[in-house]
Amino acid sequence: MIKKIFITLIIIILLLSCVKKTLKDTIIESIRSFPSTLNPVYASDEVSAGIIDKIFSGLFRFNENGEPVPDLVRSYAFIGDKEILINLRDNVYWHDGAIFSADDVIFTFRLLKKKEIGYPYLSDIEPIKDIQKIKSLKIKIIYEEPFAPALTYLTFKILPCHLLKDYLDIPENFKASNFNFSPVGTGPYKLVKIIPYQKIILEHFEHYFLGKPNIRKYIAELNTDALINPLKLIKEEVDLAEIEPELLDSFLKNRDFRKKIKIFTYRKNSFTYLGFNLNYPAFKSKRIRQALALGLNKKAIVQSILRGRGEICFSPISLNFWKNSKIKKYFYNPQYAKMLLREEGFEDKDKNGYLEKNGRNFEITILTNSESLLRRNIALLTKQNWENLGIKVKFEFLEYSIFLERLMKKNFQCIISGFLLDLDPNQYDIWHSLGQLNYFNYSNPFVDRLLELGKITINKLERKKIYDKLQEIIVSDLPVIFLISPKYIIGVNKRIKINKYPNIIGSTNSFSSFLFYWKIEQ
Repeated sequence: MIKKIFITLIIIILLLSCVKKTLKDTIIESIRSFPSTLNPVYASDEVSAGIIDKIFSGLFRFNENGEPVPDLVRSYAFIGDKEILINLRDNVYWHDGAIFSADDVIFTFRLLKKKEIGYPYLSDIEPIKDIQKIKSLKIKIIYEEPFAPALTYLTFKILPCHLLKDYLDIPENFKASNFNFSPVGTGPYKLVKIIPYQKIILEHFEHYFLGKPNIRKYIAELNTDALINPLKLIKEEVDLAEIEPELLDSFLKNRDFRKKIKIFTYRKNSFTYLGFNLNYPAFKSKRIRQALALGLNKKAIVQSILRGRGEICFSPISLNFWKNSKIKKYFYNPQYAKMLLREEGFEDKDKNGYLEKNGRNFEITILTNSESLLRRNIALLTKQNWENLGIKVKFEFLEYSIFLERLMKKNFQCIISGFLLDLDPNQYDIWHSLGQLNYFNYSNPFVDRLLELGKITINKLERKKIYDKLQEIIVSDLPVIFLISPKYIIGVNKRIKINKYPNIIGSTNSFSSFLFYWKIEQ
């Protein structure tokens, strides 16, 4: 009740000083963290990927239904099950005026394959044996063996050979190159200016191969406080902003909000999870991990935090065809959780409300990023649930860049985060023992083999069997607790005419990836 009154008072105060600040030829999007890079080789966070998608092009891109379709490719044909013959577009220019050619594609592939580059998604292109130049705008891609998600992974962004070719000889220097924040691409928008930790300004590229975009400028503006996004929309300080589910109902009661803002709901191929560092002594026990899963009320997350806008997640794969609906499900059962903890030797001997073993309290520290109201609220609910089991819970809420660094160094006990996934069931990078995104120290040789088989099995039904078995094993091993798959809510100023937007997005695009198709109504 106090929170609702506080939000209402803020709305009243800000509306009294409401001044329209958006420009007629510009769209401003609120972003929750500042991009860690604008170099497509190293973008591993959603915000960076969303801006990069406007600057760069791939051989293929994803349409509104999440299907790979030609981008820099004019036409293509499979030759058997190991080769693709590709004709490239002939009207493509880099933002500095240079002409795009097959040389850029071959250069990008060779650069990414160098181990010194440290490409985090190397496993996506490792199946490619070679890319051969047939003509200046014709190439042949040759695979070592059949590769089921070939087109999905030909969406990697192409780099300018004429600017970066020297890095083939000194790849170890590429990570620190100026290109990280001085990108030159072939996409619909080009970089104009970066104001560090404030905003990034892009301008339409007049020679974009599909035609000049209708909207002249795009500005990504940092706003780390999710509570403020709806207020900025009302004041017309931003045109586009993600809205936390728990805030939407309150703002829909506001007349100005309803008058100015249109709401879009869409899916990400994603899940939010609570992950365990399996090198941490307590989490080496599967029974303890099971107890923690059973002691967490996921239904309450959907009902109380998401306000019903989302669903409980039981598995790493949520794409309709590939999801295994028969896997083991961990429903809230605190009594069974307590029994498992007792079997592991945890008791409240001194009657202080906390379990102990060998004279030490069972204590867990949960790490998450401070910008996400959703994740902070999940952490609070988790603390309440687990302390009811007798476990002492502490928090670390960190700014996103610091949080990401801790995550990548595997410097945590427990973590609340999420994965924005490829639009394919392949999750090699997450669950394989050598996976770049395996933050949990998870290793299972059978899982490794299934992940490898899943990539080379062309028959869809046989591939489905592989991923069904994979889901069974991962859910049984429980390296993470799968929590929720939220529905995402975007508020958009009604002056923006949106005739195309994604029904589902993956790891390389965003809601505003379709900015090229939008218009501003005067």
